[in-house]
Amino acid sequence: MLKPNYNRKPYTRPFDLLLKGKEGLVGAEVGVYRGQHAREMLTYLDIKKLYLVDPWQKYNEYKEKKLGNQLEEAYYDSKKLLKEFDDGRVIWLKGFSVDIAKQIEDNSLDFVYIDGNHSYEFIKKDIEAWVPKLKEGGYIGGHDFDSNVDKITLEGVEYGVKRAVTEYCKKHNIHFEHRWCDAHDVGEASCDWAFQKGGKIENWGNISEKAAQTKSFVSKAKGEFNKL
Repeated sequence: MLKPNYNRKPYTRPFDLLLKGKEGLVGAEVGVYRGQHAREMLTYLDIKKLYLVDPWQKYNEYKEKKLGNQLEEAYYDSKKLLKEFDDGRVIWLKGFSVDIAKQIEDNSLDFVYIDGNHSYEFIKKDIEAWVPKLKEGGYIGGHDFDSNVDKITLEGVEYGVKRAVTEYCKKHNIHFEHRWCDAHDVGEASCDWAFQKGGKIENWGNISEKAAQTKSFVSKAKGEFNKL
């Protein structure tokens, strides 16, 4: 069981909808934390192999003060939570994302989902490191595009998901999309981003009614996103 102080239940992330109906998926999640989203993917998608990439340790460049002291215990929680899937489908890769990416063959993955260090420099390097690992037509995306500073607070560095994604896509002439998530049970809303390697996302779906009604969506998160 998860530790009693971890009160978030699984919730739908729009990125997963891009993979629905596809068979024998091989992908990676960068930033696993306690394994909640990995469980969602392994439960509802046809995944042949999922690389779980996370240092699961405190380090100087990790500036999310709410989570910084929980990273090591999160590793053991994720191992417990995903035990039923630890049958060859899950590959645990404990280390820093850009280092782990060097171990993965280029053009080998159907998807990559990035939800690790949210500072600008780290997100930028994650995207650059993992795009080459995608097959043509594969999807890369991630979480927290909305820059909701009420939810994630960084100390001394720029919250950089939005900037890193938009800069990379502009530089490489890539069309990216975004979709809002169903809210956490604690009332937060988040926004996923994604683009397709060598293609363009079509028919991703629309914002859910649940996400549209959350306070985060109708206030600061909506205002931040509309500045783009």
